[in-house]
Order: sequence, then C-alpha cells, then structure tokens
Amino acid sequence: MNRRRRDRHPARRGAVLIMTLVCLALATIIGGVLLRWVVMEHKLLASQAHESQARWLAEAGLERAAARLQSDAEYAGESWQIAASEMPSGHAARVELRIEAVEGEPRRRSIVAEAAYPTDAADPARVRKRIIYQLPREDES
Repeated sequence: MNRRRRDRHPARRGAVLIMTLVCLALATIIGGVLLRWVVMEHKLLASQAHESQARWLAEAGLERAAARLQSDAEYAGESWQIAASEMPSGHAARVELRIEAVEGEPRRRSIVAEAAYPTDAADPARVRKRIIYQLPREDES
C-alpha cells in the first residue's frame, strides 16, 4: 500500500526536486555576489591604507628635506628608498625629494616630496606634497 501511494504522486516529488535545485542555485548566486562584494571591499580598504601610508611618507620626506636644508643650504634633494624590511607592513617605498629655488626670494626654497607606496605593487599609491621653506640666516645655523 505504501508503494502505491508513492507512485500516485511522482509529479510532486519532481516539483520538490526542482524547487530544491532552484533554492540551491539562488543560494550559490547570493554567496557569489557576497564574496565578490567582500573582495571589492578588501581591495578598497587596502588602496586607502596604501594612500594613507604614501601621505605619511611624503610628510616625512618634507621633514627630512627641511632638516637637511637646516644644516646645508646647498642640499638639492635625493631619492629616498625604504626597504620592505624597514617598513612594518613589509612593503618597500620610495620618496623623491626635490629642492628648488623660489624666484626673487633667495632665502626661500620649494621642497617637493613625491611618495610611492608600495613600490613592489603593480599600481602603487602616489602622493605629491610641496612646501615653501625659509632658510635660516647664517648667524642662526
């Protein structure tokens, strides 16, 4: 008797199977969308962290150049390479420092710092900062 009851409704069993497959497909699609969203968020946060670090490196470069100008008015800049082993993140960085005279103002210099972080990435964050520095008078140095 039990066998007859099962055979009388094979369409229901097929419908349940189809509904189960549809639910699994929807769950897979939703999971894929969520995974893609998480990956995009991770990349965005990493990009923001790299840009923030590049900003700090550019600021440090400005301070480094100002300190060098304090003791040497002829300092013209440098390429400052920071090894990955010296960075807490384990990524290398580079800061280019350029010193330029300010036209018509012999005691002032333009300091430009361009930072790239991480330099071992395909597309590092780049930040450029510029300040005007007043050279100390010779009796101050």
